[in-house]
Amino acid sequence: MIDKANEGPVSFLPEDYVRGKDEARWNIISLLLFGVVMVAVVSAFILTNRRWQNVRVEQETIRMQFEEEAVKIATLEEIEAQRVEMMDKASIVAALRDRVPRSLLLAELWRAKPIEATLTKIELEGERVKVRKPEASKPGSKGAVASLRGGKSAASTENPDEPERFAPPQFRHKLTIEGVAKENDQIADYLASLKASPLLLDVELQFINETVLEGQQLRKFRFTARLDPEAKASDVEHSEKTTLFNESAKGKSGGMGSILSGLLGGEDD
Repeated sequence: MIDKANEGPVSFLPEDYVRGKDEARWNIISLLLFGVVMVAVVSAFILTNRRWQNVRVEQETIRMQFEEEAVKIATLEEIEAQRVEMMDKASIVAALRDRVPRSLLLAELWRAKPIEATLTKIELEGERVKVRKPEASKPGSKGAVASLRGGKSAASTENPDEPERFAPPQFRHKLTIEGVAKENDQIADYLASLKASPLLLDVELQFINETVLEGQQLRKFRFTARLDPEAKASDVEHSEKTTLFNESAKGKSGGMGSILSGLLGGEDD
């Protein structure tokens, strides 16, 4: 006997129809899977393209910012060049201008002078000091700084078209003072006062000779000194109150003779 319980459901459809229906089902499933894959690919392409557009926008923004900063840097470099040029001109003007007024120097010499001493000669000579230009460092020297990119020294990267900068002139002033006094102590006091002055350097006594002036036995002396190139008018204590003459030096006439007598220390007998 045949066991009908173990047999499956009996289909009365033709086998070609069942096979075609299965193939159609699998074709639909394949098309659906292909559509899903294509949708994923198109979505990925759209997202990637959008990201690249954002990158291009950011790149363009950064480029514009770089151009703006380059303009600012060029402006700052131009301002810095103008500042350096103005500083050079200011240093040249300051070098040509006397840092210590000559009237203040004469007042300082008169203030330090003893009352009994008389000045007969004050001579100020100026000499320009030649400033040596710094030599360009050679590639093999220690002073040459190598670049990280090309290995060239920093000095070689300078612009050859840059105009030559002139160093401000420097001057050396020599002061010669001659006068007469009655005693050597007065000359020594005057020498000590001049050495203590903030305006003078290397104050030295050249000689002391005996001389006769208008029948009086006097001591003639000569001092030499250098003006301090770094001295300023503000270095002199009470410089605003210092004057070339005082009330005792003014005569009744108040003329030039009384002013010179106050400077040289002479008194009208």
